[in-house]
Amino acid sequence: MSLRPPGYHDDYEHWNNNFISTPTFDLSPIEKPDMSPFLIHMTGKKEILSILQGKSINDLDDVEESDWGFLESCIPENKSDYKAKVVCFTESPTFALDFFRRRKKTRWVKDQRFGLGFSKASLVRAGVRPVIYLDQPMIQKINKIFNDLERQEQEKNIDQASEELLDLVRKFYPLVFPILESNRFQGFMWEREWRMVSETGFSFKHSDLRIICCPEEEQGAIEDILQVNKDHIQFVRSWQEYNDVTDFLNRQSKIWEEKNSSIKFKKTIGEPASVQLQKLLDEYQSTLKTLKERQDFIASLQEEHEMLKEQIFKINQGILDCQRQIEEENLRKRDQSRIALDTLQGVQDSLDWDIPF
Repeated sequence: MSLRPPGYHDDYEHWNNNFISTPTFDLSPIEKPDMSPFLIHMTGKKEILSILQGKSINDLDDVEESDWGFLESCIPENKSDYKAKVVCFTESPTFALDFFRRRKKTRWVKDQRFGLGFSKASLVRAGVRPVIYLDQPMIQKINKIFNDLERQEQEKNIDQASEELLDLVRKFYPLVFPILESNRFQGFMWEREWRMVSETGFSFKHSDLRIICCPEEEQGAIEDILQVNKDHIQFVRSWQEYNDVTDFLNRQSKIWEEKNSSIKFKKTIGEPASVQLQKLLDEYQSTLKTLKERQDFIASLQEEHEMLKEQIFKINQGILDCQRQIEEENLRKRDQSRIALDTLQGVQDSLDWDIPF
């Protein structure tokens, strides 16, 4: 005898038709609005060119051109009790990135509208891992264990079990970050930070890049460095996406609030709650569809922009080619006219010599 409730099979079929099979590291905002398939390193205008040229931020001397870039590792700022060098990324969707500038003045001053985005799956394979947020007492305990074990190692007074524990803590320690729940703004969990632990930094091929955040007026200088690799990279105006999405959600929140209030009112006049909830679910799904369509529309505009840019380039080349051919034709005609005049002059001169005096 089956213990499944009535309609179980139909419900399962409904779920199966809506099942999203995308692997976690590849989930995009279209499938889950708070997810991104990229890990992005945020930076400034000056720094991004240096990074793409494979230069250290602190060493801007000319280097040989190549298709390699370099992200220098550093100790996160304002972390006096933290000594691990890391390269930082965020898994925030591109439309959420401008929050970083609006939350921290130093990022605004550095004009961190620039970012380099890599495939999340590829960086996971390279050893990049999400930050582990813990409370301060727990972090202090970890730091104490770490420092005690390192001291034992330096003094050559460490047994095998402690040495294995130290090796584990060394891998764990660089990823730890305090929740800062008692601070005024309650910490930085919103950064959704990932880290690569390295004493030097992260070398990458330009072909590894998937997206670049930058203003349109800076894109040309970046493309000059990337050369042929620019063709497979999506250029993003993250602050424009932020404005588009937040403006839409602000408008939509009022609509959702009105709809929820309307349902509450209808409940008071006797309509079954299950019916109202189903209507609310349908409305939410309809609104979600609208949001997805809006997001697709924004993406299509970017694609159209790139197509138009390519067409404009081709037309400009055609104009230059036509102007060149016209100039060549005019020169040819001038040459023919000059030859003709020289010929006539020669004939005239010969006739003048034949006239008797």
